[in-house]
Amino acid sequence: AGLLLGKPIGILVLSWGAPVLGPALPPGIGMRQLVMVGVVASIGFTVSLSFATAAFPPGQELAETKMGALLSFAAAPLAIVLAKVKCPGIIGERLV
Repeated sequence: AGLLLGKPIGILVLSWGAPVLGPALPPGIGMRQLVMVGVVASIGFTVSLSFATAAFPPGQELAETKMGALLSFAAAPLAIVLAKVKCPGIIGERLV
């Protein structure tokens, strides 16, 4: 849940708050696009798997950590659905 919810929320909040500090969002980038970027960013499992293997000895903790990282794949279909619904034109009618 941390990857699937934490990254999109973090990216959205920090990107939304950045213009207050000075940097502006590029033209054409709005909340819909930021949500999409956050969801796509949550598909991050390679580094998580590498760190988990180095940090934990074989056993229950390592298995749970690896499973959590692999479950981040759930973000991929969610990202595709969000892109089609919220950002038409980003993804064509046919996914290749």
